[in-house]
Amino acid sequence: MSDILRQLLIKEEGWRNKAYADSLGVLTVGVGRNLVSKGLSDQEIDLLLTNDMREAEAQAAFLPGYPALNEVQKAVICSMVFQLGIAGLKGFKSMLASLAAGDVKGAAAHGLDSLWAKQVPIRAKRQMDMLASGEWIEK
Repeated sequence: MSDILRQLLIKEEGWRNKAYADSLGVLTVGVGRNLVSKGLSDQEIDLLLTNDMREAEAQAAFLPGYPALNEVQKAVICSMVFQLGIAGLKGFKSMLASLAAGDVKGAAAHGLDSLWAKQVPIRAKRQMDMLASGEWIEK
């Protein structure tokens, strides 16, 4: 029954990897998942987050200077990849050049001198402080 039901639901609902408005205008994703009334379970959110973290880490691993960073500093870079995409982070040329040279304080200063820092000032300040110090900041 489960294989038949699976096939029927995919046939009737479709398979969409991006959110869309269904025939009633309800935000939907996947195979007919109503994001408005049903949403996502904590397990589903955790699975999405885990997959996105793995992808960000895999992309960040190739940045010059990344392997020499500590766990907190790597988390900052991965967070930026998560938020901006690897292409967006690669636009931080001065910051990445400082990272490649092992200058985390310079990299942090360059990170703060960006449109990103103007758009998300609290996040940028916290993360660049963490990058410069290599220490976790709670607030």
